[in-house]
Amino acid sequence: TRRSSDLNNSDETIYADISVAHRPLESNYIVLDKFHFTDEKEGGLRSRRFVNDFNMNYKIISSFELSLYHGIKQVIETIERQEYSGVTQMFGLRANYDINSHFDVMAYSNIIDGASTLNQQEYNYGVALGWNAYKNVNLIVGYNFEGFKDNDFSSGTETKEGGYIGFRVKF
Repeated sequence: TRRSSDLNNSDETIYADISVAHRPLESNYIVLDKFHFTDEKEGGLRSRRFVNDFNMNYKIISSFELSLYHGIKQVIETIERQEYSGVTQMFGLRANYDINSHFDVMAYSNIIDGASTLNQQEYNYGVALGWNAYKNVNLIVGYNFEGFKDNDFSSGTETKEGGYIGFRVKF
């Protein structure tokens, strides 16, 4: 996807995504991987982002599932012809237990590591309760005891500190 603000301006944004899913029949695991590229130009500023998200879900028993997450991104920014670059990674673990056919409970934890850029780590951990409101629609109420915000990694999961409401849809 390409977007330009107008014909006389040099501002433009380019997006590219590719995703792969592996869901073997008669298997207890699912693997999902998504790569996202963004190139934004605005005046004398340019920002390029290369982001990869990897998820693996493993159903230990019919009512209990573990999920692993790894995200990595490289950001290259050019400001007044000077280039800055950094790599950030996020690791996550989630446990999901089906209480019954209508409710499930989750506990999760994530760590984001910007060691190559700011030499810092931030954490997120919390719990959530899910309710199967309709077939393949799950409403979620959760609370993060500690959190962080990262626009590239937080889009698929709630990572900010405090309470939240969300939903999941199965296609």
